[in-house]
Amino acid sequence: MPHLNIYLNLLKLHADIRVLRCVQHFSTKTFMHRIFVILKVWILLIIDSKN
Repeated sequence: MPHLNIYLNLLKLHADIRVLRCVQHFSTKTFMHRIFVILKVWILLIIDSKN
């Protein structure tokens, strides 16, 4: 599951217990929305850094 691996790598980048605790409080819908937003921004940053 490549998407899961990307998300796990993001978690490692933000290796912060406070972030993990906040994530546990989000509803599934909000949680998935935030993952989508983070991935979108992350991909844009990667594309931008290659240029």
